[in-house]
Amino acid sequence: MEAAVGQLRQLLGLSPSPPHADIDEPKLNIRSVPASSAGFATWEVDVLVRRRAAAGHRAAMDSLDSLAAVVKAMPEMDVPKALAEAAGESLSESRLAREAAVDGRLEDAAVHARNSHAHAESAFFHPQIISLLYFPQEYKLAVYIPLFLPTLFPLFTGLMWDVKFYVRRTRCAAEHRRRAGKAD
Repeated sequence: MEAAVGQLRQLLGLSPSPPHADIDEPKLNIRSVPASSAGFATWEVDVLVRRRAAAGHRAAMDSLDSLAAVVKAMPEMDVPKALAEAAGESLSESRLAREAAVDGRLEDAAVHARNSHAHAESAFFHPQIISLLYFPQEYKLAVYIPLFLPTLFPLFTGLMWDVKFYVRRTRCAAEHRRRAGKAD
């Protein structure tokens, strides 16, 4: 069992002694109890929870950054109220996660970070955003040109004929007026 626990510690990236074991920081909840060979010490669990909270917070911020880039890239897009609310909830949960981490409530920080990431992902994967991501403006042009080009060609040809007829008629009218002026 000791070998399995030791390998699990290595896979989780835990060191054999607590970080800052010589510094007594009650704010960080790090206890200088050495890791037992049969289980995990409290400081090891604290390190894992802190890492998880930080990873959740980072993932939420990455999702919100990506969402901001998408919205900025499409200025004509309407931002739905649900999307804005989800992004606001994500930021609120992120703030609560940071406050909980500062207070030493690591479990609460991890929960708030996970909620923040969930709200950020729901905002990024909002149905209106997804439909625009998979159907950008360039593709609309590629879809509609084959539909409208056959209609526009006869209209353009008719317009050209009308312009030619108008020019010819104004020339004939000017010539007629000129001839009528000479006859008098």
